[in-house]
Amino acid sequence: LPISISNNVISDVKIGIDLWDSNHNTVTGNKISRCRDFGIDIASSDYNTVESNSFEDNTVGVHIYHSLGSRIKNNNFINNQLQAYFEYGIPIFYGLTNRWLGNYWNSSHILPYPIRGARIFFPWVQLDWRPAKELYDI
Repeated sequence: LPISISNNVISDVKIGIDLWDSNHNTVTGNKISRCRDFGIDIASSDYNTVESNSFEDNTVGVHIYHSLGSRIKNNNFINNQLQAYFEYGIPIFYGLTNRWLGNYWNSSHILPYPIRGARIFFPWVQLDWRPAKELYDI
C-alpha cells in the first residue's frame, strides 16, 4: 500500500528516509539534515513523489537507485556535499522517467540544473529544466 511521509524533522542519522521496494509513495514537507549517507534513498521503488522537502547538510540529499517514474519537485537542496545522485542499470527506461522539477539548488539558477549520476558505470546527467530562483518556505 502507498504511504505518505509528511511534516517530519529528521537529522543526525545515517539515512533520513529509506524507500526500498516501495511504490506510489508521497514524501512532503519534511526537513532532513545532517544525514551521513542520504537524506532520502529511493531504491527499486517506482512512481514516488518527493515534493516540498528541505535537504540540508547531508552527504547526499536525494539518492535514486534502479527506480523509475518518480517526481522530485519544489524541494530545497542546501549545502549537501552532493545535492542529488542517481544510478541505473541496463533497462534503458529507468533513466528516462524520473523528473526533477522546480527544485532550489543552493542558489538561484536561470539555466537548467544538471544532476549527475551513473548508468551502467558510465557518467550520465539528468536535468531540472526549470530550477527555482528562490528558496521555498518549508
